[in-house]
Amino acid sequence: MSIDNIISESGQAATQFIQQFLPDVPAEAIRFGGAAFLAATALLLLIFALRMLKSGKSATSHSKRVNIPRALQRDGVVIDLLNSPADDEIAARCVITSVSAGKIHCELIERLDVIRTKEGAETTCVFAPMKIEDSKINSFNAKLVESDKTGRKTDRIILSVPTGYNMIPRRKHTRKKLQTSSSSASNSG
Repeated sequence: MSIDNIISESGQAATQFIQQFLPDVPAEAIRFGGAAFLAATALLLLIFALRMLKSGKSATSHSKRVNIPRALQRDGVVIDLLNSPADDEIAARCVITSVSAGKIHCELIERLDVIRTKEGAETTCVFAPMKIEDSKINSFNAKLVESDKTGRKTDRIILSVPTGYNMIPRRKHTRKKLQTSSSSASNSG
C-alpha cells in the first residue's frame, strides 16, 4: 500500500465521518474545509514558532545586559586606577564597595603612586577582562568625584558612573616563551 493510497483512504474516512453529522454538505466542501483548517493550523504553528524564536533571542540579549560596576562589586574584582586616561601608570588598586544611582564607592587596598587625578577630572579604571554580549571589556572611564586626599576618608574614593567602556591592551611587550627541560636538553646535545 502506497502513501498516496493511505492519504486518500484517510481523507475519505474523515469525509464520511463528518458527513454523518452534516449530511447536506457536499464531500468537496468538506475536503476544502479540511484543507483550509490544516493550512490555518500550519500557519498558526509557524507564527507561534517564529515568536518563540524571537522571544528566545531577546530574552538572551536582555539577560546579557549587565550593570558592570555592580558585577565588579559582586565578584570582588580588583580595579587598577590609572593616573589619567592617557597615562598607563597605576596610581592605586581598589575594590568597589557600593554602587548607587550616580556614584561608585571604592575602597583603596593598595597605593602604588599618588593619585594625581583632580576631582572632577576623568580617570581610567582597569580590571580583568569580562565578556559583554559579543565583545570583551577591561576598563571604564569615570570622573573622580571625591579623592582620598579631600574626601571624608583617606582609604576611599568616589567615582561617577562610567562614561564609557573599552578593551585596552595591558601588556606592552610579548610574553616570553619558557623552554622546557626536554627542549633545552635536545638543544644542548
